[in-house]
Amino acid sequence: MSIWEDATVLVTGGTGWFGRAFVEHALSHLKVRSIRVVSRDEHKQHAMRQRWPDTGPDSRIRYLVGDVRDRDRLTRAMHGVDLCVHAAALKRVEGSSTHARELLKTNTLGTANVIDAALDCGVRRTIFLSSDKAALATNAYGKSKALAEDLIIEGNTLAGGRDVRFSAVKYGNILGSTGSVLHLWDAAVAAGRPIPLTDERMTRFYMPVNRAVGLVAWAVGFMRGGEIFSADMPRVRLLDLLRVAHPDHPYRVLGERPGGEKLHETLIGEDEARHATEIPGRFIIWPQQPDWDAHYTRIGVPLPEGYALTSNTPPFAGATQIQTLLDEAGYTPLTTQTEERRVA
Repeated sequence: MSIWEDATVLVTGGTGWFGRAFVEHALSHLKVRSIRVVSRDEHKQHAMRQRWPDTGPDSRIRYLVGDVRDRDRLTRAMHGVDLCVHAAALKRVEGSSTHARELLKTNTLGTANVIDAALDCGVRRTIFLSSDKAALATNAYGKSKALAEDLIIEGNTLAGGRDVRFSAVKYGNILGSTGSVLHLWDAAVAAGRPIPLTDERMTRFYMPVNRAVGLVAWAVGFMRGGEIFSADMPRVRLLDLLRVAHPDHPYRVLGERPGGEKLHETLIGEDEARHATEIPGRFIIWPQQPDWDAHYTRIGVPLPEGYALTSNTPPFAGATQIQTLLDEAGYTPLTTQTEERRVA
């Protein structure tokens, strides 16, 4: 029996790009008993309610207005919850230099609140969505996520031997997500301007949201507590992505954005790799000093000495693979003749 089956699930940030995709997957494929969507945006909740009503005898969804900064609200929301997917976050890199304290309050202290509420309510499994920005962090966003990872691992110690576990999933960029570079490029095309590009050498990890959802669903079923799960995501040169999405449109190089933007990203740093193993298509970074009763045996192949998973390491996605990723994301590029942006 799947851990998801007949479970009550709470999703923080449930009205975001990942949250909506996860809710759809959970209701359609995971056989959950019910799902609670916690977010601070009542308008997005109203929009979701049009597709997944919270009224009627067959409804399995509840919408709760709340913020991860509010521990009391989280504790009330988590009563009777079996599994928690913690996706709420502030994530704009360029804001790192102007609202670092806000990133701290939501991404780090908000995660501490999620952990405390899960501990108080006996939530069996909590999975935290981290970011490649957390590895070798150079900006406040990445640093806030990196510290949140440490808090998640610590949560297993605070559980005091109970069957209450905390782990994380770390991945790169989601194609077509809110604020995605694809939206920025479409806006430039619609306005008849050159497409902005930070640097022609820039590389990133990319995956469609359905793959991220699948990774999270798998991790919750596998986790024993303290692991950080990742995937071997396609490595994409942004210039190649631009040429596939908008092959005939001119672009201009802007230079590095303020806030600590990286030229290339890292999913697993060299020091993390010493404690990681690989299974087909996925990686597990194991906790270094687990002092709780987790009862797990490490699986997978240890990574070689000096290994690091970085976005500028070949092989890079070619045009065909990039187009497949865009198709899987449901993305239709805007053209100068298109009246509206169309992103699934």
